[in-house]
Amino acid sequence: MADLTIYEIPHSPFCISVARALEALGAPFARVEVCNWDRSEIARLTKGQYYQVPVLVHGDRVVYESGGDSQDV
Repeated sequence: MADLTIYEIPHSPFCISVARALEALGAPFARVEVCNWDRSEIARLTKGQYYQVPVLVHGDRVVYESGGDSQDV
């Protein structure tokens, strides 16, 4: 069972690269498709600090980019 979840827009190149890296590592993960026009779930997860994808949730930890040039995810 996966305790890692990626919130993604399926055709986003940013999401694709993160998902491929997780697959290459053999890490089990779940996928949640985010509607491009409704990012309310992302805003809820990040407490309003972020609205882009991908967002990773691992247990109680929510990981998202902290800036335009960061590589937190």
